[in-house]
Amino acid sequence: MKKEAGGAGPHAPLPYKGVAAFHPDEPFLISIVMATYRRPHTLPRAVATIQSQLYRRWELIVIDNAGDGGYRFDDPRIRVQVHAEKASASHARNMGLRYATGDLVCFFDDDDEMLPGYLEAYAAAFRDHPRAKMARCAMLSPRGRENLCFATPLCCLRREHATPTWDGAGLNEDKRYFRGIIELHGWSEPSGDIVVIPQALCQARKDPAGGLREGNP
Repeated sequence: MKKEAGGAGPHAPLPYKGVAAFHPDEPFLISIVMATYRRPHTLPRAVATIQSQLYRRWELIVIDNAGDGGYRFDDPRIRVQVHAEKASASHARNMGLRYATGDLVCFFDDDDEMLPGYLEAYAAAFRDHPRAKMARCAMLSPRGRENLCFATPLCCLRREHATPTWDGAGLNEDKRYFRGIIELHGWSEPSGDIVVIPQALCQARKDPAGGLREGNP
């Protein structure tokens, strides 16, 4: 990772051509939206776990919510955009969706890690369940306990259902976000709208430095 000043403003053009070509074993382009706030000590590790995924057809949209990171990655699948006008992860995620071009969207935190098979498992879930609108997996806590809930890195949506409605209202915002979308559309697991992947595919780290989680939406 290189650090370089710059990044696009809130009204920058969105077209992008840097994603790997279609391959029959990789039927979906997966957009990963990652908000970051002054975490140069965790961001490279988080990004490296994405780059190490066997599933290659993805794009990572890093939103620098502080505006002073100057991040640059030597990977055409990674774009860094600056949105420091409101210092909150919710605002950064909402802005990040504007740049997503994929078939599927997931939000990933800048201090967490993708375990091997994360993207591959999501692609397989939507391939094998074409009626599904959401898929979700389990996560390992910092102490290694497995958790299946609606935390940010655990859910993946078809892009047409991912909405810029992160509310910035403090604790459990991610649960409100995903459950709000589920309730709006009346989705359920028994009906096949939501697919549960019964394994841990990511690792939570909860780094105490940086990573502003609250603020103006």
